[in-house]
Amino acid sequence: MATVSNTSTLDNLRYVWIETEPNNIEIQATDTKANSWKAESGGKHAVNASFFGNIMTAFHINNGVSVRNDGLLNYDDYDRKARPLAAMAYLKKVVNGSNFLFLDKQGKLPFTVIADVAQKDIQWAIGGYDLLLSNTQAESGYNSAFNANYPSYAHQANTSKRPRTAIGIKSNGNIVLAAIFENSITPTSNDGSQPVDDGTKGATIFQIKRLMKDFLLCNRALMIDGGGSTQVSYKPAGISAFRSIIVTTSGRVPLCRIVAK
Repeated sequence: MATVSNTSTLDNLRYVWIETEPNNIEIQATDTKANSWKAESGGKHAVNASFFGNIMTAFHINNGVSVRNDGLLNYDDYDRKARPLAAMAYLKKVVNGSNFLFLDKQGKLPFTVIADVAQKDIQWAIGGYDLLLSNTQAESGYNSAFNANYPSYAHQANTSKRPRTAIGIKSNGNIVLAAIFENSITPTSNDGSQPVDDGTKGATIFQIKRLMKDFLLCNRALMIDGGGSTQVSYKPAGISAFRSIIVTTSGRVPLCRIVAK
């Protein structure tokens, strides 16, 4: 069962976080925004998945199968060089003492990166930008380290504020999903609230790192798609109706979502 909270205690941000056990995570295809997900996912919580344009550019694997294997999947050589994304995987078996696998670079599909791990051995996996939670530098030094790690990051001005989505692993093995917006956003019970300009409202990458490490207590985390892609469907404890937050001014329909039972 997932734990859900909607709060706003960090840097005037509103963030929705969902915590659950890794066996409760699914990566699913979708062709709708979060205000339709309650019915589609059977009443489960969900956030948008990772990077996409008209095609997928990050790992999205569920039960050993690449999600959106319908002509929208593309991990070509150029893209891997331009955006050397990291990847997080939860395995069906224990390898080197753990069911988790964290890759600095996601590599190619079918999954052949690690000896003794085939793609069929993956319960779920997703690609994204490593948030470098072990980095202890102040904001300027952290930004330099992030840019050095990802020199081709499309939004290298990572001091910009925009809605963000992240996934992390805690020391107890639980998974945390977080959708971060600007604090003036008030979710509604039936459809999305209305974040304004997604280029100026939200969080910096350093703020996401602080949130995932210091507030949500993750030890590894990935930043996944954000801006107009960030959206969440959730039901807090004590609330009868599902809520959703979408970026209505520039929101996009994601190709995949991460569902938490």
